[in-house]
Amino acid sequence: SFGEHYKRNETGLSVTASSLFTGGRFAIDPELRGAEFERIIQNLDVHFWKAFWNITEIEVLSSLANMASTTVRVSRLLSLPPEAFEMPLTSDPKLTVTISPPLAHTGPGPVLARLISYDLREGQDSKALNSLVKSEGPRLELRPRPQQAPRSRALVIHIHGGGFVAQTSKSHEPYLKTWAQELGVPIISIDYSLAPEAPFPRALEECFFAYCWAVKHCDLLGSTGERICLAGDSAGGNLCITVSLRAAAYGVRVPDGIMAAYPVTTLQPSVSPSRLLSLMDPLLPLSVLSKCVSAYSGTETEDHSDSDQKALGMMGLVQRDTS
Repeated sequence: SFGEHYKRNETGLSVTASSLFTGGRFAIDPELRGAEFERIIQNLDVHFWKAFWNITEIEVLSSLANMASTTVRVSRLLSLPPEAFEMPLTSDPKLTVTISPPLAHTGPGPVLARLISYDLREGQDSKALNSLVKSEGPRLELRPRPQQAPRSRALVIHIHGGGFVAQTSKSHEPYLKTWAQELGVPIISIDYSLAPEAPFPRALEECFFAYCWAVKHCDLLGSTGERICLAGDSAGGNLCITVSLRAAAYGVRVPDGIMAAYPVTTLQPSVSPSRLLSLMDPLLPLSVLSKCVSAYSGTETEDHSDSDQKALGMMGLVQRDTS
């Protein structure tokens, strides 16, 4: 139902509300539901999936999700300045390497990241950190100013998923708040630039820059940095791994642990058990995955018409997208 209203150029809350009101017929008619699903994955481009996965970014829905989630003392969007800085080498801390700001495709620009902490910790209310806070509109403070807890020994650096094309830390904030409470550590979630507007390697450059910044300035984030963990899902899992590889290549500190949930790791067009299972995946079909990867790699140049895609059929699309 979302696909029908998307094709009518409806956007935002209107398309979501319309989908809820008109989607009942798909729930009771499996044949109609299957036909609509096939139409969507064949005919709609990556911009549809970007819009669909960004439903949770709508202000009303994100506000409702936050109301139902864990209450934290700190949830701030930071804007990291595009300024080069030095990082010590792990082999010899007396030597340093320059970490340059991201440059690919759009030139140097700030990197956004959200700091989440269940307790207000030392450093999180400093002038240095407050100067980086990006306004997200007025907020109502209902509680007195708490005393600052000591810095945590650990820090989690999170990179969200979304097929490289959708979502921000706002969509993932509800469960990150729970993590912050249960782990008792601050979390910084990186809002990297999304494809197809910012293809590879922009996201990797931004995530690596933000990772190095967080390691260098962990005291501002409420952590001593004794233990650092990278965590991410799907596309974020891929970026966690590639950021770690780049850190090793630069000779700077690598994370003490990586939690990569269902990461994107094998992109070669080879037959594998997971690739075969994806042919039957109703959540993320191979054709959709191919569209996301093409957008991220910057190779999405062909504009297939609806009639051409209908003529190909499902298996024809799979063969085309994996060739």
